Amino acid sequence: MQQLPQNVGAERSLLGAILLDNDLMWEVFGLVTKDDFFEPANSEIFILLRDQIEANRAATPQTILADMAQDRDIGGIRASEYLTLLYTERAPTRDFAKQLAVLIADLALKRWYWNFCHNGLEDVESAAPSTSGLTIIERAVASLMTRQVNQKDLGIKSIAEFADDVLQGVDDALKSDKDVGLEVGLAALQNLTGTLLPGRLYTIAGNPGSGKSALAGQILMHVSGAKSARRSFWVQSEMQGAEVASRAMSMLTGIPGNRIERAELNDAEISALYDARDALRNYTIRIDATTSPTVQKIRGRATVMKRTTGLDLIVVDHLHYIAKPEAKMTDIEAIPYNMRELKTMAKDLKVPVIVLMPLKSSYNADSGKLRRPNMGDLTHPAAIDHNSDAIVFVHRPEYILKRTEPMKGTDEYVRWQSDMDVWKGLAELIGPKRRDADLGEIQRIGFDGRRMRFYDNPSLISHDDTVRTLV
Repeated sequence: MQQLPQNVGAERSLLGAILLDNDLMWEVFGLVTKDDFFEPANSEIFILLRDQIEANRAATPQTILADMAQDRDIGGIRASEYLTLLYTERAPTRDFAKQLAVLIADLALKRWYWNFCHNGLEDVESAAPSTSGLTIIERAVASLMTRQVNQKDLGIKSIAEFADDVLQGVDDALKSDKDVGLEVGLAALQNLTGTLLPGRLYTIAGNPGSGKSALAGQILMHVSGAKSARRSFWVQSEMQGAEVASRAMSMLTGIPGNRIERAELNDAEISALYDARDALRNYTIRIDATTSPTVQKIRGRATVMKRTTGLDLIVVDHLHYIAKPEAKMTDIEAIPYNMRELKTMAKDLKVPVIVLMPLKSSYNADSGKLRRPNMGDLTHPAAIDHNSDAIVFVHRPEYILKRTEPMKGTDEYVRWQSDMDVWKGLAELIGPKRRDADLGEIQRIGFDGRRMRFYDNPSLISHDDTVRTLV
């Protein structure tokens, strides 16, 4: 029998590369699966690597060997020796490792097709003389369809089929009495973005301290609350997970976050925080607070969530904390690449993705002028504009003014105080872009800086520290 298409050497090289650099698993995740490996031991090792890395544990020959029979024979050598061999082999570059993953998957497809043809030939030879040729062909087609090797696997469909998808979404929304897409919980924001649609990339930009992280958190709380139970993934590399939880409890109770951090609380407030903690158990938000993840790692973890628990929304806070794909890349080169990858992730996983980003430092230098931000204030605006389906600026003049207070008794102070009175508790959401819509609107909105929360109606902002009912 002719030898089946395989390359065990490529399998060993890929596994060795993942052992040396665990983050590589997120680069090849989805390109190759356990079923694509020709050598059964390599398939088992790949599964063990995947499980340990997904659990955020270091995957080494020692940790992998702990889950294998140490005296197991693999290609004539013990498992411990085989793993050491993988670890000491010359590891390929990241790009070449991804090529190996594609090669391994392609050889697996060729082996399947070889078996398909071989089995088809045996079916012809063993069929009873009375069996019609059409029956044999129908059996072969049925077998072929189990593999689903067709254009849809490549993402290729007719325009009519995509129209079917649109109408199916409309039909599902009508049946469930819900709008198409995810409601964001703030009318002012939704006027600019519309509901969050699968496969779309939404950019929220603002000056440091403008409240863009608070806005993202508020969206997540609304989307993933007990009433909707949509599942969200929050990539939060700017803040620690405890800080995120503290903000969420502040939002639920009305207790200012700075008082929670300093533990300046009375008995009623402490009780309210425990109630808020219990309430947060009903919010389906998962947080990845690791430092500087790559887009590939984000995509890998999101893919796992999508396949295991379901996933409805991804928020990345923020763009500049995503690691460069290659160390030699400059920041200016990395931003367009990462934006393209985030957009691709949204399309492939069929979920909306929100990415946050700060403005250029040159805008900060002009911040005392209360100038509204524009597209020119974005880092690499062409890449942001090209990949974003909607862009929203968060503009909070009150925060800017507080940092530029002039000397009391001067004319400048009188003008400054007048501006402070105008902007107290207010912010603006500016929408320079929304795909398939003619926008450029400005929405006035309320913002409570102590509780880090936005309000469509500024009169809802409370200026005392009393505990409020959970929302």
